[in-house]
This record gives sequence, C-alpha cells and structure tokens, in this order.
Amino acid sequence: MKTPIAVANAANDALLDFGAANDAARRERYLTVIREQLAALGGMVQRILTMSVEERGEFTLRREELELLPLLEEIAARFRMKGRGRATIEVEAEGADLKVAADRFHLTHALENLVDNALKYSRDEVRIRLSARRVAKGIELRVADNGIGIDRMAQTHIFEKFYRVPTGDRHDVKGFGLGLYYVRLIARRHGGEITVESAPGRGSTFILTLPDD
Repeated sequence: MKTPIAVANAANDALLDFGAANDAARRERYLTVIREQLAALGGMVQRILTMSVEERGEFTLRREELELLPLLEEIAARFRMKGRGRATIEVEAEGADLKVAADRFHLTHALENLVDNALKYSRDEVRIRLSARRVAKGIELRVADNGIGIDRMAQTHIFEKFYRVPTGDRHDVKGFGLGLYYVRLIARRHGGEITVESAPGRGSTFILTLPDD
C-alpha cells in the first residue's frame, strides 16, 4: 500500500510547496494523479477486507439482476479516462438486454481488476475489448488485450494469492499479487470460474463465466 500513498503524497507536496496549484494544467495533472492513487489504494483495501472476511467464513454476496451492457460501458468509460488517450476500449454484448444475477460491487471490482491489468501490462498503444455473451454454462464475460502476454508456466499460478507475473522489461508495474486471486474468489463465490488464454507477445484474454440462474 505504500506506493499509492507515496505517489499521492508527492503530488500533494507539488501542489502545496512548488507552485503547481497556480498553473491550471499542472494542477489538473497532479489532482488526477492523487485521485487515481486514492482509487488504487481503495481497491487494495477492499480486496484485503474481502479476503479477510472470506477467510473467516463471513463473506456474503448481495445479488441483483444486472444489465451487462451498461455495466461494461461504465467500466470502459472510467478506464478510457485513466488511459489518457493511449487506450482504445471496445464493448460488445450479445443483446442489449443481456443480464446476470450478481453482486454489483464485487463483479464490478473483479472486472476492473482485469481491465486495470490490461492497461498495466500493455505497451504504448493499448487495445482492450470487453464482451459478454450467453454460453452453455451461463454468462461469459471476456477481457481481451494486446499486451505482453503470459507464458504457460505463469498461467498455472496467476490466480494464487501473492503471485505476480514476471513482466520482462516492464519495470513500472506495481502490485501485491492479490488482484487475480480476488477475481477468482469472486467468480467462485458466484458459482462461476475464471480462466485465461494467453501467450507471450500475443496479449491475454481473461474469461469469467457465471451461472445464468
């Protein structure tokens, strides 16, 4: 958790101590950094709290009927802003009325984890595709990217707690190895599953399948 706190503090110091608050463009840039880092910190805290509650056997879902196209569009809009023009994010749903019974908060956070990873593990020109469709097992949600990909050995471990995928020449990727563990936890709590299709240099597709009942 130290990284987002340190970055937010640095941006705040720049606003207060180095005159950035008097420059509209710099002020907006630093405020955006602070907002993003606080959101990242909030996500980390929520994942830790969720896993702690789950380990004590007290975890419950608040299911409701969710329309998937608006949900995916909302997530895409947030990450287009976060990508600052370097990310092309497409959304596709098999029918505008495609729905699933799920916990809105946790499903949203699980999908946001996948999109955030797609941004972090991609290169300069990011292409991400969010899609939803009905399959034999229920509802299938996909997050596909054109990132650096994941080798076969790492794929066997990526959903384990605290495991971090080797990033090759990418040294700016921060994390604690909790995001994908959280995604799998949420998928399984819904009675579903999460899998990945990937290869080095060819991007990744994460497939979240939820029962349709």
